[in-house]
Amino acid sequence: MKDKPHVYLRVGPDGSEHTSFILDLATECGMKLFTKRTRTPMKMFNRESTKFEDTIGRCKEKKMVAFIDTPVKKMCFIKNLKHLEHVPSCIGHVDTWIFSVSDKGMQSSVEADAEDILVHLFGKDELESHQSVLHLHNLEIQHVLPNGKVRILACGGKKLEDAIVLSHKECTDRMVVALNSSV
Repeated sequence: MKDKPHVYLRVGPDGSEHTSFILDLATECGMKLFTKRTRTPMKMFNRESTKFEDTIGRCKEKKMVAFIDTPVKKMCFIKNLKHLEHVPSCIGHVDTWIFSVSDKGMQSSVEADAEDILVHLFGKDELESHQSVLHLHNLEIQHVLPNGKVRILACGGKKLEDAIVLSHKECTDRMVVALNSSV
């Protein structure tokens, strides 16, 4: 049986190197990257299978599925994240999921915490009606700042007391180590 997938919730301004970060990460980890501009988390988890999902399912390599610069209204539900190891069989096992979501409309400041990010992504009502997703042991929440720094707010299923602040390169290097060590 395969390990549970790594899940990254990455929130930041549009154009904050989300695409290059994801491309660098997939390349450095030797993963086959699957991303499609028109395929959003909401469409993937709440609609029928498409050729895109079938293509993912046929891949036998280590795979990463990434949603880049997704508007909040196109994000999936919390319950979808809680069951990522049980995605539709047409997709098969995915090693890493990255949900890169726009921070447009986020009500919190630069000092946002993990809960602020979750409220931004899912809404307060959705968050309250489900148990926290922070229990997922392979979940990490990242907040990308306008200056390009990345604040790690939750890691390994635990909310961090103090955010870890890294550069784009440091964040990529850190994730490469984590993903390659789980092979």
